[in-house]
Amino acid sequence: MRAASEFQSIDKSFLPSYHKPLLARRSEPYVAKEATTPELAMADRCFASLSFTIRNSHFVFPEVNFSTVSPYPLALNIISDCWILFAVIWLVAAFWTKRSVYHESRWQRLGYLIPILVGGYLVFKGHRLSDPLNLRVIPHVDALAWIGVVLCIAGLAFCIWARFTLGRNWSGVVTLKGGHELITRGPYSLVRHPIYTGLLTMFIATVIVLGHVAGIIALPLVFVSIWIKLRYEEKLMLQKFPDQYAVYQRRVKRLIPFIL
Repeated sequence: MRAASEFQSIDKSFLPSYHKPLLARRSEPYVAKEATTPELAMADRCFASLSFTIRNSHFVFPEVNFSTVSPYPLALNIISDCWILFAVIWLVAAFWTKRSVYHESRWQRLGYLIPILVGGYLVFKGHRLSDPLNLRVIPHVDALAWIGVVLCIAGLAFCIWARFTLGRNWSGVVTLKGGHELITRGPYSLVRHPIYTGLLTMFIATVIVLGHVAGIIALPLVFVSIWIKLRYEEKLMLQKFPDQYAVYQRRVKRLIPFIL
C-alpha cells in the first residue's frame, strides 16, 4: 500500500495526456490507443512495457532531473570522436606520401611501438582491468571534463595542421623519402615535432576525463615511445640536412614551445 501511495504522488505533468490514466490507476493494465504516427506507436509499445514493469515491481523509479546529468558521457563521446577522426585522417593520408628510400630496422621500430601500444591499451581499456588499475583517482568534476574536451580537440587540430603541412614527406615510421624536404613552416616553426605534441595532448586529455590509475601509468610509456622515435628521426634528419637541421634544432624546441 505504501508503494501505491508513493506512486500516486508522482508528478505526472511531464507525461503525454493519453498516458496519465495509467498512473492514476496503477492496478489496471495499460491498453495502447490507436497511434496516428510511427513515433506514437513506438511510444505506446514502450509505455505498455513500462506499465507491466511498474505493476509487477515493489518500488517506483524516481523522476529524473535532467538538469543534473553529468557532462562526462558527452565529454567521452567527443573525445572518442576525436580519436576516430584522427585514425581516419591518418589512414587516408597514408596513401598520399612519397616513396621511401630508407627504412629503420625492425628492432628500432619495436623499441618505440611496444611502449605506445601498451600505453594505449592501458588508457582505453584501463577501466576494465582489475584493481588497482581501474581505480579512479581524478575526480568527476565538470570543469575537468570540459578541460579534457578542449585539450583533445586542440591536440587533434594541431596534429591535422602538422600532418597537412608536412604533406607527402610524412611517414608513420622512421624513414627518408625520395626528394625529402625539411619543413620548418607552420606548426613546425613552433615545435620540431608538432604531431607528437598534438598526440601527447590528446592522450593527456583522455586520461584527465577517464581518470583511472592505468591511464596515469600509461602516460610515461607514451612519452617514452615518442621520445625514442623522435630521437631516431632527428638523427636521420641530421644526416640528411646536417647544417640546416642543426640550426633548426637551436632555434626551435622539440615538443613544447620555448621549454622542451
